Amino acid sequence: PDLSTATCIQLLKIIFPAVENNVEFASVKNVYGSGDIKVEQPSAIKMIEKLLPLLDKNASGDPQETVIAQAAVVAGVANEVLGVAVQLILQSKAELLIPIGSFAGVVTIDKLKKEYKKLGAPAGHQVQELWDLVASHLETIVQSNSSHLDYLSKVFTNMYIYHVPEDDKERLQRKVSKLLQLAMLPQSSADNSRSSSPTERFLSQSFGHGALSFQKESLGVIPSTIPLNSINNKQIYNPTKAATLNTTIQSFANNNNNNQANR
Repeated sequence: PDLSTATCIQLLKIIFPAVENNVEFASVKNVYGSGDIKVEQPSAIKMIEKLLPLLDKNASGDPQETVIAQAAVVAGVANEVLGVAVQLILQSKAELLIPIGSFAGVVTIDKLKKEYKKLGAPAGHQVQELWDLVASHLETIVQSNSSHLDYLSKVFTNMYIYHVPEDDKERLQRKVSKLLQLAMLPQSSADNSRSSSPTERFLSQSFGHGALSFQKESLGVIPSTIPLNSINNKQIYNPTKAATLNTTIQSFANNNNNNQANR
């Protein structure tokens, strides 16, 4: 279906939480990497078509009932279908998200946002909201598992440059990938020295420089807020375990920082 930017935003606000709630139980690659778009596209389009009437009910119907109905739709499809739906939505808006003419010279997120403003209101605001929504979704996943950063950057870059001519894709791919990596990181991490990799900056900012030598798999990054399952309202994370792990990690980081300060 031909979707407006505002509708794309509403759809992703329904789909993204379903993906994020499954991060602990299913590999992110099962959502965004393993599905064949040619095979899953009919199912993804069917899911989107089921969601569209529910968007119209938000203003007139019972909000709680509508949210339950939306959650039921996304819960009834495979992870791969969710990923293909996201791909179709973002590919349809790729030309707005990544205006080719703006990628001359050094490109920053601020420069990209200025390009959005040139679209005027409300179009520019909507494209900006779409960019921020995707960046927030990716940051949520990376905070849960930092090893996903490089993979997600590659996958979403391909979605964002879908409209780019083949001759320009290699050049823009590097620039868009770098922008997405910066967008996925906490702002203070993104402002750190460019000499380290995005993953290293994330780990350094979160756990102190000494934590970089610690096994990444052992860090078990816990979000500052405990996400809730939007369908059955059961907690995905155990608060007691999360608090204990956070205390352990913070103690580890503090000890390493103190050791560095005393050298």
